[in-house]
Amino acid sequence: MFIKQHISKEQLACYKQVRATLRDLYPKFMSELDREAVDRSARRLDISQGGSLLLNTEHEMNLFYDYCLYNYKRSGLNVIQRSFNHFANRYTGGKRKLFEAAKNGYFAYLEIVEPVNETGFVVYDRERKQEHLMIDNGLSQVAHSEYQYTIVTHIIRLDDFIITTGASTPIPIHTETGSKVQCRFEQYLKLVKEGEGTTQEIAQYITDMYKICLHEDITGQVVSPTVPFGREALEKRVMASKAAH
Repeated sequence: MFIKQHISKEQLACYKQVRATLRDLYPKFMSELDREAVDRSARRLDISQGGSLLLNTEHEMNLFYDYCLYNYKRSGLNVIQRSFNHFANRYTGGKRKLFEAAKNGYFAYLEIVEPVNETGFVVYDRERKQEHLMIDNGLSQVAHSEYQYTIVTHIIRLDDFIITTGASTPIPIHTETGSKVQCRFEQYLKLVKEGEGTTQEIAQYITDMYKICLHEDITGQVVSPTVPFGREALEKRVMASKAAH
């Protein structure tokens, strides 16, 4: 069992530096994201209509692009892995190490166990049966809630704690939608235990978890500014990374 611990000033400073560095690296991540990746991802999630994405808020948009970065693959590599292959040699030290950690980020279905200080909490990875210390300013309020929550997200493992990749959805377990998410996870886990968890099954499981979050309006409950609609808005988002080349 994970022992509840104090988050040190050094850990908190590291977390803030990591977030700042990830913001600097984000244009490099996005440079490998083309229109095909966006369109195919949107169709998989059933959120595409004409030239628009059926997303209402910045949180939903961030969640969608996080899905694109980690789950759209070409020649076996996702967007961030291809970005790492193209740009990592430009960096040394801590920035390159973080770039590599982001490249190795993975999907996780986490249960919030207990809060740690004001910015952290212990989470339990239900698939891998591991506990971790997570630091996240945005999710810390949920950790202090009287209700029990799980989190659908991608995570990055650092030396002594984990963080989300920047887009995550907290899910109240006690709700009907929380039950749907848990049911889909259990279906996937059964396939894995029976030795039938193929690459395609894993990809579909992750897609389904995101679809439940988006279509059951879990993401809509996260307070976030609205976003513009239409092809122009979509093209602007995709092409925003040109300066990274």
